[in-house]
Amino acid sequence: PPSSYFLEHSILAARNGDVDGLNDNVLGRMVGERRTFISVDKITTEAGANDPQVNDAMPVEYLQSLDASGLAPGELSLKV
Repeated sequence: PPSSYFLEHSILAARNGDVDGLNDNVLGRMVGERRTFISVDKITTEAGANDPQVNDAMPVEYLQSLDASGLAPGELSLKV
């Protein structure tokens, strides 16, 4: 649809899974190179302090799989 279509319509989505699917659909329709950005890969227990035991207990794959409100997604895909 033309961009003016979105000026008069709203897209409501209540669940993260629904939003992720919608975003993938919209990205698939847009032209441009798709880039994926990765978020966190370690835990900082205090300001500036890294604890190897905590980081070993929380693997990168687990941290990137977290999907909570208020947290950035583990992977963010954008087109420019």
